[in-house]
Amino acid sequence: MFNNLFIRPTLLAEQYAYILKAAKPTLLGLLSLMAASLYLLAGLGYSVLESILWSLVMLVLLAYYFRSIYKYLPKIKNGEPLNYSRLTKKLWFILFLMGGSWGYIFFEIIRFAHVSQVSTLHSYYEGLAVILVVTFSGSSLLSIGADFRAYMILNLPAYLGVLAALFLTDQGRNMDNFMIIIIFLPALFIFTSAFRFSQKFAENNKHTQQVQQTQNELISVLGKAEEYRDEETGQHILRMSHACYLLAKKIGQSEGEAKLIQDAASLHDIGKIGVPDAILLKPGKLSSEEFELMKRHTTMGGHMLGSSDNPTMKLARIICLTHHEKWDGSGYPKGISGNHIPLAGRIAALCDVFDAIMSDRPYKEAWPLEKALSLIQENSGKHFDPELTKPFLEIVPDIMEYRLKLEAPCLVNSPCMTA
Repeated sequence: MFNNLFIRPTLLAEQYAYILKAAKPTLLGLLSLMAASLYLLAGLGYSVLESILWSLVMLVLLAYYFRSIYKYLPKIKNGEPLNYSRLTKKLWFILFLMGGSWGYIFFEIIRFAHVSQVSTLHSYYEGLAVILVVTFSGSSLLSIGADFRAYMILNLPAYLGVLAALFLTDQGRNMDNFMIIIIFLPALFIFTSAFRFSQKFAENNKHTQQVQQTQNELISVLGKAEEYRDEETGQHILRMSHACYLLAKKIGQSEGEAKLIQDAASLHDIGKIGVPDAILLKPGKLSSEEFELMKRHTTMGGHMLGSSDNPTMKLARIICLTHHEKWDGSGYPKGISGNHIPLAGRIAALCDVFDAIMSDRPYKEAWPLEKALSLIQENSGKHFDPELTKPFLEIVPDIMEYRLKLEAPCLVNSPCMTA
């Protein structure tokens, strides 16, 4: 169960995001525990130099741990190729060192409480040690309870230090049994809570992924609903949205951002559901009145998607409303120009036009590649964002390769309606 559960990239991303969200209170709590530990050690006559060294080790480990998460979390969220198992084990090793450092301090506090010159305050220091140990196991639940294995890796070395002090030293064996019970009963409860919390966290994550998958499937179905009315193959939506993904990646968008644009672009013409077949499938040129009705598919699509809070739907609405706008302001529905057109709309406009002219339509035949590329270049700075034209031309081989992959089944089973 745990081998697959805690090394799954999607769950790792959620766990690390949770850790960073709890970072401030966690760091404040850890620094408070460190201060309390140093206070106890100072009161027991512990070496100042050793206290300073221990503090430095802990601070370095904390900094390295959180730095690693800050560094790799965006890459995990974006689905970049990483050795997730190696990364997780590295962080677990850091936690193990941190837990071992705490275990050493707990051992020293309990041992020093019995060999110090303040024998009348033994019970006082033991009580503070108990509070410290229980607080440590509880506070770590705040930050890494989402990953039970990581929680155990941090806490077990710490409790081994307590056990060593209690049972392996003469001073520890003199400790009141009641104190021992107070230490381990709350710890057992907290460990159990951490286990249940990690399970619930994983279940919630799985449910969220299922909801997202369902939303994506519904988005795909909606896209195909309009596309099959307009295209003989039903594959324009796949080609155009994949080209948007490739172009977004080419200009430096993250994997997650490019995937979002790809999913949203699949709904770019959803408003065509409201366009009559007589206009949508007309084999000849549209009259001015018919063209005005056709142009309404942009605003109809925006209206259809306007009430959703889903990020994909929000971006899809932007693309619906802007993928027919032109860089020089001569597009529709609002005639906006230049950088006033959202980037996703500029990307979709370029990819949509290219796929349209490269495909058979009721009113025209597909253009040859050379002619299509000439049109793109000629309209750079007019119809299309000139900053996008060059990177688009560079990904054309990848776009054409994808087109061939989609067309391959059609060579065997025609007509091809696979999606």
